[in-house]
Amino acid sequence: MRTHLILILLILLVGGHSSAAPADFALRDGDTVVFLGDSITAARGYGKVIENYTLLRYPQRKVRFINAGHGGDTAEGGLKRLERDVFSRGATLLTVAYGINDIGWGLKADAEHKQRYLDAIRGIVEQCRQHGVRVFICSPAITTEDPNRSENGFLQKMSDEGRPVGTVTERQLHDGMNISSMTADPWEPGGPWDAQASVVKELTEARDRLTMGNLLRNQFLPDHPQRNALGAQFTGSDDRLVALQRDTARPFPYHFQIRPASAEPKP
Repeated sequence: MRTHLILILLILLVGGHSSAAPADFALRDGDTVVFLGDSITAARGYGKVIENYTLLRYPQRKVRFINAGHGGDTAEGGLKRLERDVFSRGATLLTVAYGINDIGWGLKADAEHKQRYLDAIRGIVEQCRQHGVRVFICSPAITTEDPNRSENGFLQKMSDEGRPVGTVTERQLHDGMNISSMTADPWEPGGPWDAQASVVKELTEARDRLTMGNLLRNQFLPDHPQRNALGAQFTGSDDRLVALQRDTARPFPYHFQIRPASAEPKP
């Protein structure tokens, strides 16, 4: 799974379908990002990674994140619910992650189901272009396949036909030594910036739990006598958490003092 999360972030960084400048991050100030996919998306894993990265790397950008994952879904299902779950929610950027259910976890790995997947992906891209939504097609997560052979597997090859792959040079990846990761305190996680990131991560988790609580409330308590009041409280709490995320992620100066090592004493 980790390989594919990295790939998603790299695609966002280098631009993919986006018209953003190659050196810029694909998520712009004011964007509403929707994650569309199956249970892997609904599990709220990689979406939170991207949310945390955006908050920490570009804390000045106000980006709204919406999870539209649905367990057991396929690309065809995603195409059918674009209006309800993507366009009607004001999306400006969409990530799409399908593939596993489209071929029945390998039981339907044939030309017919491959074509249905590709047709649906193209349909999603076409509708997004018509609505002015930037769209990124993600590679599938490798689940039951042998990781040593998955790159040449049916699922990977099928998905490769439905998405562009961004590339970066070795020079771009090599940034040199990052002194901000150095710390004399073994309990501080990876330096002061990483410690700040850990706090933001917890706030993102809190916002995710709040969202799940609101979803369950709507599903299981539709006749609650204070339904509207509770909905307003959930919305207000989410707004406050978003503000807290951004305030916590806002950069502030760290002080590092670099000194030469003292010379060894003479005998």
